Amino acid sequence: MTKFELARRALRDLQEIWEFVSEENFTAADSLLEEFYRTFGQLADVPGMGHKREDLTHRNLLFWRSIPTSSSTGTPNHFASSASFTPSETSRSY
Repeated sequence: MTKFELARRALRDLQEIWEFVSEENFTAADSLLEEFYRTFGQLADVPGMGHKREDLTHRNLLFWRSIPTSSSTGTPNHFASSASFTPSETSRSY
């Protein structure tokens, strides 16, 4: 897997997401975080994956489907990323 870096803001967002979900279910919060990191790794390996959805936004975003792992709920996740993403402030490499 290609290494990637997350901005401090992204790390804070992930922490807030985990805290919100963990209020109801720690296992689901951990699984969701694992799914995010797995998807980040896929995006690092193939940064141009995905397709534009002009029916949703005219911003320069690419959307892609994340295939659920065996620990997931079975419902596919959909993610979006800026097609020209370059983190300016990073704090962790993976």
